[in-house]
Amino acid sequence: MRSKIALVLALLLLAGCKSTDDYLRDLDSMTPEPPAGANFMAESTLVFDAGQLAHEAFAGLATAEQMEYWQVMRSLSFACEFLGKARHNPLLQAEAATLIGVLVAGYPLPPIDRPLDPVAAAPEPTVEQLNLLVQAHRPLTIERNIAGLESADQVVVLEAERELERLTGEKLGPNPDAWRTWFADRRDDYLARFMADSRGPLEYFANQRYNNASEARGVLRILALWVESWGYEELAPLFIPALDRVARQACVYGLADSMQRNKDSTVRAEVAEAMMQIRDPLFGEALASQLPLERDPYAASKMVRALRYYPSRNTIEQILTAMSIADDQVMVNAVDVLRELTGEDFGTELDAWLAWWRESGAATWR
Repeated sequence: MRSKIALVLALLLLAGCKSTDDYLRDLDSMTPEPPAGANFMAESTLVFDAGQLAHEAFAGLATAEQMEYWQVMRSLSFACEFLGKARHNPLLQAEAATLIGVLVAGYPLPPIDRPLDPVAAAPEPTVEQLNLLVQAHRPLTIERNIAGLESADQVVVLEAERELERLTGEKLGPNPDAWRTWFADRRDDYLARFMADSRGPLEYFANQRYNNASEARGVLRILALWVESWGYEELAPLFIPALDRVARQACVYGLADSMQRNKDSTVRAEVAEAMMQIRDPLFGEALASQLPLERDPYAASKMVRALRYYPSRNTIEQILTAMSIADDQVMVNAVDVLRELTGEDFGTELDAWLAWWRESGAATWR
């Protein structure tokens, strides 16, 4: 644990001159999954290689004092990707879980408080809506292509001219001033069309319940990229609910999945910590089902502490089971949580707790 803290402190000192955008660009330059035939981050040993850049980025994003909305969403997108896919590097998965907890608690990302429409088993409707959203902004690339006409690279100029003709149906040649004059009177119309065409897809994504972490994080990745470039303030009432609900599902599903499937106890411990910060109804079952299987005392203690926020009959039973682990840390946390949840106090006397449960506690927690 001390070595992990020392590593984070060292990375923060090295990263002091970097901005949030720098961290996001670093994460954007790598993949959490190693390329076929390579060991990628598992072989990372130098401070400035890809693996250390990822560690540095997660540490920097977790301690950023302030973020814009799109930066929060991009950060969550990267964290969900690494948590789900960086199975060769448990330390990065643990850091991703930490970042999710910090950002969702600090933003905060609101819980979903109404029923959502289930996503169809086939991906076609979601893919279609993503394509519509991507296509909606294409007329707004006119200004970017006009700027391309001023490039010293004639290939860029030619491509920009062709794209302008395709987008507008006009043929004004490679003269950027002619295009700017033409576009000046039409920009508002293109912007209004973009707003209208974006409405349907954004409303769709604001009302969908995804089937698993993979689906949710895939949509989050695309929407987070979209809002970075095209999140006009006028569309905020549409894209904020959409992104909030997609991100909430990606984070909650991803954490619950890691709690039950990740083979590394360090990851499970940090996931439990994130669950304490976020507090979602889905976490109670995930924690209670994993706790009796947990053999690492540190992770088990984190799970017990997290279950304080998910009171139920199953929670009490699994905490009582965890008390049989011969570890003082687990016992102290279990007693503390049981006192708070039940109002009873039998200290570290497991037999007394079990007798109370048999005689009266079980009848109370139905």
